[in-house]
This record gives sequence, C-alpha cells and structure tokens, in this order.
Amino acid sequence: IAEPDGSASSPVINKVFTLIIDRSGSMGGDKIVQARNAASFIVQNLNEGDRFNVIDFDDAITSLFSSHQYYTPATETSALNYISSLTADGSTNISGAFQTAIPQFYAAGSDTYNVIIFLTDGEATAGITNTDGILNMVNNLITVLENDISIFSFGIGEYVNEQLLSQLGNRIHSETDPADELEEVISDFYLTIQNPVLLNTTINFSPDLVHETYPIPLPSLFKGIQMLVVGRYNTPGMVNVNLSGEAFGSPVSYDYPLALTETNTLQMQFLPKLWAKQKIGYLLQQYYSSVGAVAEGIHDQIVELSTCYGVISPFTSFSDNTNPTGTGIEQEWLQEPNAN
Repeated sequence: IAEPDGSASSPVINKVFTLIIDRSGSMGGDKIVQARNAASFIVQNLNEGDRFNVIDFDDAITSLFSSHQYYTPATETSALNYISSLTADGSTNISGAFQTAIPQFYAAGSDTYNVIIFLTDGEATAGITNTDGILNMVNNLITVLENDISIFSFGIGEYVNEQLLSQLGNRIHSETDPADELEEVISDFYLTIQNPVLLNTTINFSPDLVHETYPIPLPSLFKGIQMLVVGRYNTPGMVNVNLSGEAFGSPVSYDYPLALTETNTLQMQFLPKLWAKQKIGYLLQQYYSSVGAVAEGIHDQIVELSTCYGVISPFTSFSDNTNPTGTGIEQEWLQEPNAN
C-alpha cells in the first residue's frame, strides 16, 4: 500500500481534463439528469491551474470550448450553464466524440495529468459503429498525440458495449453502473483522482521475489488516496520495493523495505481474495479483446479463480439453493463469447 502526503500544503500536478457526455435519445429521463449533475460536480471541484472542456454528442458532436480552458470563475459559470442545457435526442456517435476530444490534448504536455471521463448508456449507432474500428481509431489518435491520456469509461444501464468500454478504460479503469447511482459513483470517483502527485508509475522488487502483481498497468498516485498493489511470492524474506514515476516533469523514485512473511496468519487471509479479484479484473480486459478459443480459455481461467477464491465474477454467481449446508458458486454464461 502506497499513500502519498495528504496535507493541504503538499503540491499536486495540474490536470488537463475532458468530460465526454452521451446525450443520445436513450439517455433520456433520469440518465441525462444524473449525467448533468455529475458533470456539474466535477466542474465545480476542479483545481486552480487545471484546464478543462466538455464534449457532448448524439449523432452530432458539440464542444463547449474549441480547446481546453483554464478553470476560472468565468469558465466555471459558462460550463455549468452549458451542462444544464443538455437534452437527450438522436443516435450515438462515439467515434466522433473521441475524434473531437483527443486532438484537443495536443496542447497538453507530459507534465500534466491528462484525463477523459466518458459517460454512455449504449452502443454506437452513428460514425464508426464496430468495436474494433473505434478502438483502432482511438489508439491511432493517441499514438499520433504522443501524450498519455487516462480514459475512465462509465457505462450506464443494461445495454452498454462492455467489450468497448473495458478496452477503452483498460488504460486505467472502467465502471458500469445503473443510472440511479451514476451521480454518486462519478462524484466519488472524481474526488479520488482530483489531486494527482505521481504519473506513469512503475514498481520493482529487489531481490525479484514477487510475481503476478496487479493492477496492470499501475494507476497514477493521488494525494491522500491509497494505491493498493497485490502480488504473490514463494520465498519469504526482506525485499526493497521501488516505486517510481514522474512528477512535475521530472523522474521521482521512492524505496520501501518490505518483509515477506513465512507464516499464514488469520488476520491476513483476506489477501488472497484481493489478489484474485485484481487478477480477474485484468483477465476480463483480455477476455473482451479476444475471440474464439482464446476468449473461452480466459473465461475458464476467470471461473477457476472465482470458484477457488470465492470471488464473484461476471461468469459466476453465488447461490444458496445448490448447497444445503452453505453458499456455493455456480457458473453461468452471463453473456455469449465474442464471436467477431
């Protein structure tokens, strides 16, 4: 567990931030209301020195500003008025939204935390509509950009394209939440990434005793927020943990001594479940980007981890009617394997 200084006086890295909001017809009712409220909360909690923009889309794409603007009372007011006017109509042009959003990061640099939060409730019905086409376009745009962008995808409701959102979000994170929880989930999530202090993080162990560490890739480090890394080892002993990254345009490195215990204590028996949950999350990203026999093999790995460690996955569910003496786990295909 790494937790940076959370004091008010400790410096934070400026953000370049874009919020992409799906306002297609299926976002009507509570969904668009929750999206507007979450977007307004984010704008009201930006830091001095941050730059931001809001992009919204149905079949047409609209950008609040032509480029990222510094957060000021005037730009905050403009953004809040703009967000409050959003209504749901039309089809869903996801590719067009990213084609507009990503090039605006050309003016950003490697010394800022560059982030997109993407809110959608459905599948693409305009522009590029196939998943591989959208992913290739996004990856190509970011490659040309030569700046890292952290993409956080939030799917709303039952009909989101899980394969797309998982791979868009696998740079850092992906969430799927019902509309009635969207505002709270996104507000809480934004507060965790509000104050970045270390970017492009990597971790190393000396001697090299620890393996299968997750998450992959490591998240950035944020002020006052714990970063949890889990891994496995066979040989107990002392190791040095080196956590490195970039802060304010310069390389930064931290060393921590860590004792790998040789005994299994009752208080620590929750740790294998944490490891299994993180590995399942990583394997799900691989599953959504695979097809045929490869996808089925990854599915089987996820089910094996879930049943071995008692951790729920999208392909297993807990049931108390199959085992009269306790709670069992049953396997089920909650969605068909990828067919493309």
